[in-house]
Amino acid sequence: MSWVGLLSQWTEQLGLEAGAAIVAGGVDAAMATFAAGVTHAGQHVAMIGTSMCWGYIN
Repeated sequence: MSWVGLLSQWTEQLGLEAGAAIVAGGVDAAMATFAAGVTHAGQHVAMIGTSMCWGYIN
């Protein structure tokens, strides 16, 4: 596993210590929308599994 640190300008602005662990995430359907390449207004993606979701960027 590798770690990437925040730039010092961000740690200072956010009041974080250098080397603080930062974790980002989101719910499965929202992350799958971005993973499918839907990143611009008007793009869609259908996700079919145990439930059906429709991802859309407005």
